[in-house]
Amino acid sequence: MNNPAQYLMQLFQMETRDNGQTFTARDSSAAMTEIERQAAMLEAGGDSAMPVIRKAFPEIWEKIFRSFLRVQNSSFNAGSVVDQQSLSLGAQIALAQMRKTNPFAVSKFSEAQRESAGTFAQEFAEAVKNDGTLPVELKEYVASLVVEIQSVLDKYEMTGDFVLADALNRLFAAVFMAETQTQDKSWWQKFKEEKAGPFMQAFLGLALPNILSAAQLVLQITQG
Repeated sequence: MNNPAQYLMQLFQMETRDNGQTFTARDSSAAMTEIERQAAMLEAGGDSAMPVIRKAFPEIWEKIFRSFLRVQNSSFNAGSVVDQQSLSLGAQIALAQMRKTNPFAVSKFSEAQRESAGTFAQEFAEAVKNDGTLPVELKEYVASLVVEIQSVLDKYEMTGDFVLADALNRLFAAVFMAETQTQDKSWWQKFKEEKAGPFMQAFLGLALPNILSAAQLVLQITQG
């Protein structure tokens, strides 16, 4: 599913859920973040309906949190909806409207791009693992992130582009953290020139608004 508004509409049972569709706190938050980004872009482009639609967003965020609250508090495993929530009519209309406008803003990842993302994530994880100067906390974070990215890729048909974009944004940010915290600057410079730079440049060429900022930050350091 590549439509974040439709994902949330199924979460809140506004429409029939797809067979096998899963809902998690992280994916639901990524969907809502993408919706907010799209709404801001549409409003900046002159869509007069967006200010009214965005008034419903705080309620939607609250209901997302409430859907998974007890799972997070008990085990931190936000893998299922524990407390089914219902949206007000105004919030339902807002999501329905965003579903209609969604194709204007959503970027799609081809099979080749997804394979490239999985390969780069594994290469980056191996590089972080082999750098004895990086903090243990960063190594653990990257290892967890790479597992998450592989899971997102495996479930791509159900979660879609907005979840993968969110994970890639955090991956690019992790590359920046590794480069700035390592004591082996020359090795990481080579890694970025040979691996990270070309990979990120390819995604920048797609003009994906939701993953540009972190990638651009890393490339600026690479080029500097």
